[in-house]
Amino acid sequence: MKKLFTVIMMLLTGMTLSACSFEAFQAAKSNASSEAVSAHNVRSTRINHTMKMKFDQIKTDGDSTDNHGSSKAQVMAVMGKPDRESKSTRQGSDQGSKVYTWTFSRKNGHQSAKTISIDVVHGRAVSKNIFHNGIASKIHPNTYQHIKKGDQLATVRKKLGTPTQEMIMGNKGPYSSQILVYLDQENEKTYTFSFVDQKLISKSSSNPKHGSTQTQSMPCNN
Repeated sequence: MKKLFTVIMMLLTGMTLSACSFEAFQAAKSNASSEAVSAHNVRSTRINHTMKMKFDQIKTDGDSTDNHGSSKAQVMAVMGKPDRESKSTRQGSDQGSKVYTWTFSRKNGHQSAKTISIDVVHGRAVSKNIFHNGIASKIHPNTYQHIKKGDQLATVRKKLGTPTQEMIMGNKGPYSSQILVYLDQENEKTYTFSFVDQKLISKSSSNPKHGSTQTQSMPCNN
């Protein structure tokens, strides 16, 4: 009987140690996962900070003749060697224009890449485009409805947060335009805000899955 009791105690002790070991393993696994996510977020934030800093240094002009845009040499000095070079397909681009693209991070294919592209015409930057994947803000339809015609670019950006995509053409005046693109919480709807000379002139929402696009007639902001 004493031997049987000893065997049972040994089995119970072994089961307890196994359970503790399993719990310790799960805790270590969870901690490792949390640390990996944290490290990824830190890296993503650092990459986006670097991208925004470089993006802001590039100056653009509207027609490549007033020399307000950064020269090609200045663009390369800030951005470094581009990952891709192609001819521009932007409507109205002058012949010989080039688009240079820099990829800072890639995940799940090209659509999720963190990139900057710059359109250079006659040796000057005329437009620039940045994709803020990973840190972009998601907006609600109600928030979209509250943005009014005439709102300032800085005000809209502050209210909505970091866009998924941002495009800037020109410096100021009628040849200057800016576009901010946001996604909804489900990543299904796209909200696009178009500005001229820093003031909102139109906005539209689209659902690529349903093939629908809606541009709203916007009231003026009092």
